[in-house]
Amino acid sequence: AKLHKWTPIGNSSVPFTGNFDGDGYTISGMFINTTSTHNGLFGNSSGTVQNLTIENSWVSGGDATAGIVGNLKDVAFIRNVVNKASVIGINNVIGGIVGSYETVCCNKTGTIENVENHGFITGSKTVGGIIGKGGNLRIVNARNYAEVVGTSYTGGIAGELEANSIMDSSANYAKITGKDYTAGIAGYLGYAYSCNSDNKRGTLSNSKNVGDIEGEKYTAGLVGKSECTKNLNVANDAKIIGSTYTA
Repeated sequence: AKLHKWTPIGNSSVPFTGNFDGDGYTISGMFINTTSTHNGLFGNSSGTVQNLTIENSWVSGGDATAGIVGNLKDVAFIRNVVNKASVIGINNVIGGIVGSYETVCCNKTGTIENVENHGFITGSKTVGGIIGKGGNLRIVNARNYAEVVGTSYTGGIAGELEANSIMDSSANYAKITGKDYTAGIAGYLGYAYSCNSDNKRGTLSNSKNVGDIEGEKYTAGLVGKSECTKNLNVANDAKIIGSTYTA
């Protein structure tokens, strides 16, 4: 497919705020090659992006780079999307579907549901097959089928998920390679300072890893390091290679 240089919709200053419904169509040939932040089909979104596939595409950029949305904000939604683009992050917070998620207050929660990644994902810190980094986030029915490579905080679904994050019915099927905090679902999950507060916890449920995991410190099939979390009905069925704190 012929590649077309793409300028992401929404930037670091002005997010997309509408409802983009792809109606099941496929976008092909998207090409992004930059050192700047906020890259993807959408660079920054606090709206809804749903019902689309990206294939035969290539994205390379700085922080907050992904195939679909570089940075997701506040009560934004992503539903029913598939990424088949390769995503090459030259810095941090890199993902197949979303690079980073940010919210101004704990009463605003973003949602990522019914998503798949089939594109090779690589970056430095906080790299995930679905999302690089976020908190106050709900992820449901996410699947990763492609290799993910990073250094610190590398996961098949998420590199790092912080306070008030919920992940349910998700799975990784591909090899995940990192150094510190490497796992099939999330490199890190939870919130270290609020074990007595349920609304600050991380929750992982009904999820599995079947992809081989290779890391160094804090390496595991499901979560590299988990603090103040609830883990329900989870399983690993793959090889784990690591050094210190490996399970």
